[in-house]
Amino acid sequence: MCSDGLGICPCGVFTRTSWRPCRAAGSYTLPESRSALLDAGRRHGYVRVMAEYTPHQKKIIARYYDRRDEIMLNRLGEIVSELYLAETDPQRSRLWDRAKKAMAGLQVPESVVSHILDSRDPEVLGRNLKGWLRTAEKSRGGDRDR
Repeated sequence: MCSDGLGICPCGVFTRTSWRPCRAAGSYTLPESRSALLDAGRRHGYVRVMAEYTPHQKKIIARYYDRRDEIMLNRLGEIVSELYLAETDPQRSRLWDRAKKAMAGLQVPESVVSHILDSRDPEVLGRNLKGWLRTAEKSRGGDRDR
């Protein structure tokens, strides 16, 4: 590993903290191709390698994506509760932004999203959420033991 203990690569290729070219050594040049850049990084020990997942981790990830809609619906329910309790306009604004992202994750039609966001009424969001939860319950078949 090429390091002087300060997180700076004295040969001018990488800094450990920012993963950018080292300015301390006065060299701003990088290898021209991506593979040459990765090779240089490996020589200096600064390239992060993506982890391979164990079968157990793969199952956890798969279950997360299988239940993603359910997670988003729960998140929207929490947002509705927080909207009722929010005391300041900046808090409410942040919560409505989170609600918009959650509805996008659920692939709610844009017309419904715009109606809810235009009203900025937690009751409207709550009524829609109640319908979406009912629909999810029917599609799941009432199976809560998953």
